[in-house]
Amino acid sequence: MEEELREDFIIAHSLGGLVARFTEQKYENKQETVKPYGGIVTFGSPHLGAKLADIKINSPYQLEYFIKLACTELLAGPVKDLLTKNGLLKVLQAMLFWVDFDKIIESVCSLASSIGIEIAKISYSMPIEKILVPGNSDLEEVVNIPAPGSDLHSVAFYGEEFDDNDDMAIRFLFSLHTNSIDYPLMGADQMDDDALDLAHELLDKYTNKVESNNEVAKSMMEKALMAKSTSKKLEYYAYSVQAQANAAAWQRGVTWFDNLNDRWKVLIGSKGVVPSGETICYCYCVANDPNAPSVEMMYEVPCNTTCDQYLQPYTKCYNLEEPVFEFVNTTSDGLVTSESAMALPNPKYPPRLMKGSGHMQMKNDSELKKALDAIYNGDVDKYFKLDK
Repeated sequence: MEEELREDFIIAHSLGGLVARFTEQKYENKQETVKPYGGIVTFGSPHLGAKLADIKINSPYQLEYFIKLACTELLAGPVKDLLTKNGLLKVLQAMLFWVDFDKIIESVCSLASSIGIEIAKISYSMPIEKILVPGNSDLEEVVNIPAPGSDLHSVAFYGEEFDDNDDMAIRFLFSLHTNSIDYPLMGADQMDDDALDLAHELLDKYTNKVESNNEVAKSMMEKALMAKSTSKKLEYYAYSVQAQANAAAWQRGVTWFDNLNDRWKVLIGSKGVVPSGETICYCYCVANDPNAPSVEMMYEVPCNTTCDQYLQPYTKCYNLEEPVFEFVNTTSDGLVTSESAMALPNPKYPPRLMKGSGHMQMKNDSELKKALDAIYNGDVDKYFKLDK
């Protein structure tokens, strides 16, 4: 009977992989108890935790800023267009003397993001989800589970979302409105194309708006220069200025798209700053001439050289060194870094890559089919093979 039970094994996705490890810990602590399984297979599980969970719980202002920025930058163009086309901007300005457009948008988005972050904080307040925070005490309890030398058949599968065109964040974030299980069986690869189509359609709209408003601004300025009456000059000039403002508002959305990938990667921990090992050296000089204002100067110099060449009357110079930092990108499935998903402790078999598979997508895509085939056909190990 015991052997029959141990032929069963657990397949878990994301947080489920950590739950499986906690389950294994309980059986490790009760060695006389027969385990009803003999293996664990994890998919996209954050074995080292997930940085986004840490931010949601311990630094929610970072996520709040991310949400607020998306709101303000993406709303700027449409709202400006709406107010201008309906003449509302002129009415409001006439009533209130001056309307600070940016403050209107910021107030709305501050409220929206603060409400959103409060909901997120509530949803992430349950103890089981706090284990996703890297280094927390609960996660430390299973840092060595499965235990060294365990006879548990264990393997981790991890996804690496495509990022060739700096569009990993788009692939992940713009697919969240859909569910991978709504696609045909093992057909959720389409989530990527659908997300990219949705994002590009929106980006094209913003880009076209920028171009069309710039054309209007240029045309109105040309008319202003050619107009003979002062009133017409002022009228065309006002139209040109308004079109320039509209173009700038829509450009904020374009710029948000340009920066989205890097911002998201920083939030999930797949982009960071590390020392490059290089150093920049400077001579920092201060001139304190009693007959002139104090002057500070900075000169970049080769390291291990003196600052004697910059010494002047009333001048003191100091050697300074500054480490050089560089951005480092690591792979992820759009939410969990590959490093974390691969880090199943003491695995019996090497981790397996699911190339191009996103965190939610991997529950029902072609890479999952390949993974399950490898498991059930015995390619990972004969233990997992069906009908053995």
